[in-house]
Amino acid sequence: MSPSFATNSTLLVAFFHFERVPDLRGFGPVADRLRLVDEKSTMKPRASVHFLFRIILAATLGAGVVAVPVVEASAATSSPVKEIIANGYASVNTIRGYFFCSSAACKKDKSAEGKKATLAMNYLEGEAVALQPSRAPSAQRPILKKFVADVKSLAKVYAAYSSQTTSNEVTRNTGILYYESANVGSDIYLMTSVVAGSKILFADWGVGAVAVLYTMQIETQVVSAKTSGVATVIAASLDLEQDAAALIKDANGPSQQFNDLLVTFAKTQTTVCKAENDILEKKKSSLTSAILKADIASLSSQFTKIVDLEKSLAK
Repeated sequence: MSPSFATNSTLLVAFFHFERVPDLRGFGPVADRLRLVDEKSTMKPRASVHFLFRIILAATLGAGVVAVPVVEASAATSSPVKEIIANGYASVNTIRGYFFCSSAACKKDKSAEGKKATLAMNYLEGEAVALQPSRAPSAQRPILKKFVADVKSLAKVYAAYSSQTTSNEVTRNTGILYYESANVGSDIYLMTSVVAGSKILFADWGVGAVAVLYTMQIETQVVSAKTSGVATVIAASLDLEQDAAALIKDANGPSQQFNDLLVTFAKTQTTVCKAENDILEKKKSSLTSAILKADIASLSSQFTKIVDLEKSLAK
């Protein structure tokens, strides 16, 4: 059974809580890999480079995907790995296309697209079970384990989408669908690069992490909005904690400096969210007001450092 899906506009409004996208023009070109496709996409990379604001906005109105190179797997590579490298990203495209595409082509028959998305999700789950990372060559194990974990997270929220009942649940699940599908795409890229023995390009690797950061920015707007009630702010803060955990998991890129910045930002965000929720729930906060204020201020500078380094590394 495919997840219930009312209308694309309903989903997007629930996701953003606003009728505008956060101003993320400071980001660099990683999002060229979060590009628009439709059901007939060949998944070939685009030559042009766009700012994240333009592409990420387009990706939320369409299906944001990652371009993955095709390589010839060696004889020592397991059959499930070969299968995922050859066909896995088509499944990611199908899932993202169902939830995020607003083109006339993909809106024509939403029921049929939902069935395709469910088959795609089942395919990824089956391949994740078949991988058996512990039996893979040592160089492949970390990325295979992450692929399995990301597919499980994506499958969990995909299943939950059918039974969600509140706007907070829609917001949470849509955000996770957005970045975990991007994470699976990044995993396939890393898997492909490791098997091929090719250089890992930051711009191709970074789409998963960028998708998490984008979702966190949306939820930060919810927390900061004057119109948000206490229950909504608490829910968004809890979502931010979950996103922060995903961001730490994504700190496996080719730049250790960038990885460290992601972890620092995620940990600070978690600390701030826990303290703010304690205050909202009238519990004793784990931080003094002065420390909390300083941590909130540091989030902005940490985010700026991430953006600046991303732009430099993705050139």
